[in-house]
Amino acid sequence: MKLKKWLAASAAAMILVSGASAVSAASITTAGDQKLDLGSSISVLPGERTFFGGQFHDWLLTGNVEGTIQEILAQGNVFPENSVSNKQFASVAASILKSAKVYQVCASANDTYYQGMVLSIAVSDNDMTKLLLALNAAQAEASPVIEPETAAAASADNKVTEGKAAPAAEETAAEGETVKAAATKAATEKTVKAEAKKETKKEAKEEKSEIKNSGDVLDGMQTAWGKKVEITENSHWEDKVSKNGLSYRTGSVKALVHKDGFVIPVFAKGIITRSVTSTIYTVFVADQASGKYLDTFFDKALEEAGK
Repeated sequence: MKLKKWLAASAAAMILVSGASAVSAASITTAGDQKLDLGSSISVLPGERTFFGGQFHDWLLTGNVEGTIQEILAQGNVFPENSVSNKQFASVAASILKSAKVYQVCASANDTYYQGMVLSIAVSDNDMTKLLLALNAAQAEASPVIEPETAAAASADNKVTEGKAAPAAEETAAEGETVKAAATKAATEKTVKAEAKKETKKEAKEEKSEIKNSGDVLDGMQTAWGKKVEITENSHWEDKVSKNGLSYRTGSVKALVHKDGFVIPVFAKGIITRSVTSTIYTVFVADQASGKYLDTFFDKALEEAGK
């Protein structure tokens, strides 16, 4: 993007902030219709009226949303290439995104301008089931397939075993116990090998996930845009209840995004709440300086939030 376009966008944002009290509210309404009052010193602008939010809004209206989601998921090794499950997942995800609520949060203090974007989506229980089914189907697609020759050989072995003559009646009980012990040992060894193989597959799958529970960056996330994300700090998810009875979960992360030798310090805060039939995911993203300043306003708003 040309420099003058960036400068124009920045100037427009500053103008909006300076007159924010006349054109914006100081609260956010999540996709679950929960209100977060950020206070009079914070300006909240509708996403479509902002620079980045406007681009997101236009992409949802005119862009190839499903195709873009499919490409990202395939390059992130979430789904096999040309997977039917990928298309199904992308279709549901695109529908969810098109009903998202987007805001820009702004503040000016200490001779510093702070800003960040908020995205809130509601995932119905029905849509969540569809997404999980698509993910489970993808795992099945990625599982090894038994070749016909292998199945035929196993079948032949079974027939040979079944066709063997029954042991002579005069075999002693001791011999029977020996055979039983050998069979038990073989079965145990087979189970141990199967579990080891399963554990190996599980570990490989966990390494491909986007962000591990420990906060490490997934190798698979160095994908579509050639970005490298380095997690520098993250909190654990915390389950809380507001003074007015709203149950919510929240957590935050600091990261460095590396792109062509340029490093972008990013702060992200996640908020999860529930409505009667949906789970609401709200994320606030900003540069780290803005995130540090604005995060306290979000915490206070959550403490005071109603059901």
